[in-house]
Amino acid sequence: MTRRLIAAAGALALLVGCATYAEAEPAVLDDAGSENVRALTETLAGAMGVARVTLGAADLTTATVIPVLPPAPSTYDTKSLATPTLFDLEIDAGRCFARRRDTGERFALDNVRCRPAG
Repeated sequence: MTRRLIAAAGALALLVGCATYAEAEPAVLDDAGSENVRALTETLAGAMGVARVTLGAADLTTATVIPVLPPAPSTYDTKSLATPTLFDLEIDAGRCFARRRDTGERFALDNVRCRPAG
């Protein structure tokens, strides 16, 4: 009897959790104007703990993935194994976010205008 009660409570909690969880959907920038891109790069630089970032090649109005290029190699480096850091753009409850793929950490893009992809 006790096991059934615990199982029923667990199932109910699972169903309630699934019903209230809204998954973020992929997003793209609303426009690729200089102000919007500057707000995006400033937020991503803060997320990465650096002063500036350089975005990789992507059409920001159609791409849901934003590549941030690694720092350029120094003059003494002949090879670099560094790869771009990827951020997935998301929209959740009308707010834009960037989710860093390698850590899963999510950053609010409060001054960036975006829209659902598709």
